[in-house]
Amino acid sequence: MKKCFVLLLAVFCLLFSNNVSFAEGEAQPARPQEVDAMYDKTATEGLVMRYPGPASMSDQEISVIKANGTVRRSAILDTAFSMLEEGNPFLERYNIITGAEIQPLLNYGIPYFYGGRKMNYVLSNAPGYIPWVEWQDSQVYYRKDVKYFFGLDCRGFIEYVWKEAGIEKYTIAKEEKRDALDRRIVSAAAPGRQEWARYASLLETGDVISLLHPGLHLLFFIGYPGDYGYTEADFPDDPSVLEYPLVIHCGVNAVYADWFYRLKLGHAGYKTMSVPDGGVSVSLLGYADKINTIHQQKQDTSWILLPDESWLTVIPWEGIESWNVYR
Repeated sequence: MKKCFVLLLAVFCLLFSNNVSFAEGEAQPARPQEVDAMYDKTATEGLVMRYPGPASMSDQEISVIKANGTVRRSAILDTAFSMLEEGNPFLERYNIITGAEIQPLLNYGIPYFYGGRKMNYVLSNAPGYIPWVEWQDSQVYYRKDVKYFFGLDCRGFIEYVWKEAGIEKYTIAKEEKRDALDRRIVSAAAPGRQEWARYASLLETGDVISLLHPGLHLLFFIGYPGDYGYTEADFPDDPSVLEYPLVIHCGVNAVYADWFYRLKLGHAGYKTMSVPDGGVSVSLLGYADKINTIHQQKQDTSWILLPDESWLTVIPWEGIESWNVYR
């Protein structure tokens, strides 16, 4: 009997003692609407979308990717790409070009959870997902008696990647912090394509970008589409896509809501859980010429379609007040 009590106590601690903390200065997402009302039909019904699953490429496609891709393997990219969904085109191309064999930690990727900083808890039910019940300290965003897919926020994602890559943790949430100023290599108060071009040559893959729009958001710079073997033939309507920087981050992405809605329908253990409004994604920074936009959970997701029908989400310069780069 005593052993049973100790076991129950341990389970209780696992489920409820993982304290979640807010990021300093991070913008709080909009409060989600009731799941049942929103997801009788998926928000992207009728749109072209690739769901997570094994990727399929011809020998010719693989040959072209190898011939054109220039991305170099690193501990940061190994860890960051492992948090994407199964079949993600950037993960697949990274493996092809570098010879890495990185596999996703969870098939549908790591979901976004505002305040999430505990990766050990995210993976505690792997290969499945773990629920988080109402967060008493944040009733503005988390609702009573609702279960959520536990994940990471942007800062939790950055810190986990740093840890796994053996990089010393430092604070960048507050600009006046000495350790942040010591590691800052670029500071741009007037963001835009011209300003980016001015500093682009200074950046290295794995640098951290902080965007203020108006809340703080943190991302890793991972190069350009051409580094991953994309060519003008992949973007016939607008080859200028190749000139824009790529980032990987944990933030808003409407496709996650649809992926997890589909997951809920096929898994009895997830049916009562609220779907996430984002997760770990690769995005194109600054592009705004020929984008699609969908409004979901009171937030917009902009994207362009990749050749394999994956969505490459876009973060336009519009609305970004300033940006900094740290190494």
